[in-house]
Amino acid sequence: TPSPTKSGFTFVGWYKESGCTNVWNFSVDVVNSNVTLFAKWSTIPPLPVFKGLPEECTVGSTIPLEVKGVGSENLTIFRVNGQESSSFNPATKGTYTIEATSADGKLKIRRIIEVK
Repeated sequence: TPSPTKSGFTFVGWYKESGCTNVWNFSVDVVNSNVTLFAKWSTIPPLPVFKGLPEECTVGSTIPLEVKGVGSENLTIFRVNGQESSSFNPATKGTYTIEATSADGKLKIRRIIEVK
């Protein structure tokens, strides 16, 4: 049976009632008359993102490097243009790459910031 899709959600399964208590088992349950099944959904948690990091800023700004969202606690290494740092404080105009990486390197997020 194909699973339905819904943006921002994961399909959990088909249920016999609107409260989604009893799962419909396609191998066992039998249809003898009209049947209404109810889809159960779970919310997909937001991915980690930088917290308070603008797309543009000015020379001399100081912005702490922080992340939020599911998995953000694993992002413990911050880099500005490849150099480890705990904050972003550009001294010159230009384009900067900000990264947050997990210790094992399996999770990484990146933002490009223009400094004017």
